[in-house]
Amino acid sequence: MVLDSGYCREVVYWPFPFLIISFISFFVILASEIITKSESRFKEILIASLSVAETMAWVTLTGFFYIKKGEKGPTALAGGAVLMSITLNLAHACMHPRKIVPNSLPSYKQLFSKYKCSTYMVMTVSCLISFKYSLILVSYFWMHPKYSGDYSALNWMQFNKFSFAFMVIPCPLMLLACV
Repeated sequence: MVLDSGYCREVVYWPFPFLIISFISFFVILASEIITKSESRFKEILIASLSVAETMAWVTLTGFFYIKKGEKGPTALAGGAVLMSITLNLAHACMHPRKIVPNSLPSYKQLFSKYKCSTYMVMTVSCLISFKYSLILVSYFWMHPKYSGDYSALNWMQFNKFSFAFMVIPCPLMLLACV
């Protein structure tokens, strides 16, 4: 679409599915908070659920950059951000069984023995999509026992190191690609 000013803009008619996923997630989590009388941990559930939409949005944006701009410029920056995010996920997958699980509280260790299937599914998603998704295991989501683990202070320190690395490396790259 060419505007009167001579600039060309593309009009997007379809809604961004990731924004819709985020809103739906927010309201499901809010319902969990209300029904469980704030016993579930809102922040942990929200971070876990939004991390999936965030990763899908990053991959889609990188694909759009590639289609519109080619391999250079913003595509390279966005691709670098996605690759760094994947690297952090893999590093978290290696560190989790070595640093987090052995130093965790008994409630968290119990998840790996009582709820093996769901716990390993969550850890697989954490490895493939976003390390932040692992927070669902400590979220008390809908007060379900398979999401009722607890991190120790040392576990939070390990997780926060990954979060800080994510904010320092991939996020600025993606923001720079968007600019």
